[in-house]
Amino acid sequence: MGMERPMTSAERVAKRRAALRAQGLRARTLWLPDRGSAAFQESVARDTAVINAMQREADTVALIEAIQHWPEADYDWGPGGTP
Repeated sequence: MGMERPMTSAERVAKRRAALRAQGLRARTLWLPDRGSAAFQESVARDTAVINAMQREADTVALIEAIQHWPEADYDWGPGGTP
């Protein structure tokens, strides 16, 4: 009864990859943006500013569209008259 030697990390990785391949999967490498880089953070800030400006513009357009449909008749402001 000899003791089996523990697997090396390379052997464990090879065994895991073989099991995944047997399940019909294959390895892929994904390259993702470095969220800590200054260039990425500047890009996010720029994109966020554009999105915020678009929202403000949409709000303005909605207000203008709502105002254009106000009735042409004189509005009764009540006893105090026009504000």
